[in-house]
Amino acid sequence: MVIGPVGSGNPTLVKVLLGGIPVSGSSVLPGTRLPHVKFCDQTAFIYNGTIRDNIIGFSPLDEERYAQIIKTTALCYGLDVLAQGDRTVVGSDGIKLSGGQGQRISLARALYLQSDILVLDDIFSGLDADTEQEVFRLTFGPKGLLKQRCSTIMLCTHSMKYLPSAYHVIVLEHPSVVKQGDYESLMAGQASTTEPQPQQSSVTTARLAAVAELTEQSRQVGERTVFKHYFKSMSWILATFCLFLAALWGFFTSFPTVWLSFWTDDVDSESPKHSQTHYIGIYIMLQVSAMISLLLLEILIFIVSMKRAGANLHQETLLTLVHAPLHYITRTDAGVITDLFLQDLSLIDTEPPDALLNNLFCLSQAIGQAAVMLTSSPYLAISYPFIAVVLYVI
Repeated sequence: MVIGPVGSGNPTLVKVLLGGIPVSGSSVLPGTRLPHVKFCDQTAFIYNGTIRDNIIGFSPLDEERYAQIIKTTALCYGLDVLAQGDRTVVGSDGIKLSGGQGQRISLARALYLQSDILVLDDIFSGLDADTEQEVFRLTFGPKGLLKQRCSTIMLCTHSMKYLPSAYHVIVLEHPSVVKQGDYESLMAGQASTTEPQPQQSSVTTARLAAVAELTEQSRQVGERTVFKHYFKSMSWILATFCLFLAALWGFFTSFPTVWLSFWTDDVDSESPKHSQTHYIGIYIMLQVSAMISLLLLEILIFIVSMKRAGANLHQETLLTLVHAPLHYITRTDAGVITDLFLQDLSLIDTEPPDALLNNLFCLSQAIGQAAVMLTSSPYLAISYPFIAVVLYVI
C-alpha cells in the first residue's frame, strides 16, 4: 500500500511502474515476467454503452464471475433500482451515473479481467463511507475476492484507516519515499506514517470535529425542531385545524358512552324526561358526526396538508442545493443528492401523514377516555397531572 498526502507523487509512481513515464537515472526491473497487469485509475473511464459492456469490455461473458464481481463492488444495490438493470446505457463519460458508481464500475472492470498484479490509484475517492467499507471488505478483506485469487495488489491512497490490512506500506512525501515496511514496525518506530497528511489536515480534522459536535448538539433538540419545521411547512393554520378536527372526533367517539349512561338513568327513572326517539336520534347524530369529522381530518391531512408540506419542503431543499457552496457539490456523491430528492422526499410524502393521523387518534382517544372517567369519579383528576409527567418522562 502506497500512502501519502495530496501532491506526494502517488499517480507519478503508478505511471512510472506502468511505463507511462520515461525513467532516467535508474531502471525498473521486474523479478519475473507477469503479463497480466491491470490498472484502475482514480478517474474512472466510462464509455457510452451499457453497464455490462463497460465491465466485461471485449472479454467473453462468464455469468458466475460477473455476478461475483457485481456483488463484490456493491453494484447490485444500484442495479436493483434501474429499470433495465445492467443493460442501462450510461451515456457519454457515464453522465447518468454518480461518481461513486462510475468508480465501482471501473473497479469491477479491473476485477473481471484475469490479472497477476492489480494497480489501484485512489479508487475510493468517490464512494461514501458505508459503500467504501463494504467494497474494501469484499475485495481486499481476509475473505475478499483478491485474497481468494492470491493476487498482488498495489493500492495508492490518502487514507490511513486501511493500513493495518497491508502487507507492506510505502510512505511518500514531497515526493520521495520517506519510510517503508510493515504496518507494525512503522508504528512501533513512530515513523512519519503516524501522520502522513499535510499540515492542513489537522485543521480539517478540527473542522470535522466541530461539525460533529454541532451535529450532536442539533440532534439533542432535533425532534422538536423537525416537528416544528414540518408543521410550519404545512402552515400553522392547517395544523391547528387538524388538531381541532381530531378533538371533535375524540369528543364524538367518547361522549356516546356518557350519553348511554344518561339514557339508561332516564329509562330507569319513574318519570323519563325524554322519549326513546330523542336518545336514539342524538346517539345516531354523534356517530355520524364522528364519521364526518374523521373524513374531514383525513382529507385535510392526506390531500391538503401533505401536498402543501411536500411542495414547500421540496422547494426549500432545491433552493438549499442551488445556493450550496461549490465544494459541497464537488465533494458530495451525486447518488446522495439523488436519494435526497427521490427517497427522502418520497418518505416525507408518505410517512409523516400516517404518523400524524395515528398520533392524533391516540391523543384524542386518551383525552376522551380520561374525560369519561371523570364523569364517574371526579377525584381522578388529581392524579392526571402526575400521570402526564410520568408519561412525558418515559
